[in-house]
Amino acid sequence: MRTLIRYTNGRGESMAFGGGSESLHYLEHGLRDWEWSHSTGATSGRVTSFAADGPKEVSFPVGIAAATPEEGIELRNRLLLLGEPDIDAVEPGTLEVPGGWKLRCWIVGGSAGSYWMDDRYAEFELTLLVERPVWTCETLTRFEPAVQTGGGVDAPFDFPFDFQPEAGASSVDNGGMFACDWLWRVYGPATSPYVRIGENLYKVNVDVPDGARLEVDTAEHTVRIVMADGTVEDAYAERERGGRGSGTYLFERIPAGTNRVTWDGSFFFDVVLRESRIAAPYEGGE
Repeated sequence: MRTLIRYTNGRGESMAFGGGSESLHYLEHGLRDWEWSHSTGATSGRVTSFAADGPKEVSFPVGIAAATPEEGIELRNRLLLLGEPDIDAVEPGTLEVPGGWKLRCWIVGGSAGSYWMDDRYAEFELTLLVERPVWTCETLTRFEPAVQTGGGVDAPFDFPFDFQPEAGASSVDNGGMFACDWLWRVYGPATSPYVRIGENLYKVNVDVPDGARLEVDTAEHTVRIVMADGTVEDAYAERERGGRGSGTYLFERIPAGTNRVTWDGSFFFDVVLRESRIAAPYEGGE
């Protein structure tokens, strides 16, 4: 069974425990524990809903067994600073287990043990603050206009050919048990981009300049344009209107199973599915 657990902070700095490194490991922890809370009717007493409640604190004990005293001291100090950028930014880091399943959390505390005996060895019991105790796994599907031999649309990444604006039709597969949130990323140039996935039309009435990208996040209910220079413009007001289940709701989740995808073929875009589970599945192998 694959057992690696990696924490990555907002700066992209990471430490991996229980993987190929013999210097870093973890002890028994509660990261794979799960619990649904429930609500009951005021008069009937019957169960009416379930929720994965947060925030909550989880203990994550780790150990250092370095080859040299110098490495042991270096790893201790890296561990002490690992969560600081996320605390400063008030944005959680990411804990990842095999299979690409991720949990967003902060390292908010820790206690040290056995560090005085030998500089090579130490144990730390880290305290993780999990705002929403749900694991997510992202799957990216890229959609491209049809190929032509000359002219056409320039790709936002390197290809040995050009593309022509031609109606495209394909599908996206949500392999989970339930409908899932997703990120729609449209690469400019694009004018009033739209896509139909299953029975729902997703559309934003904006011009996306060349070199920019439109991002629609159904979980966060955000619509924004990220310009080539990194500046961000809010485009929420330009979304196609419609309520949940109306057929034009921009933040509609993608149903489980295979969903037909159609668009006018004039732009490139990504569909990033975000499957969610209260407990991360186990992965076989080494």
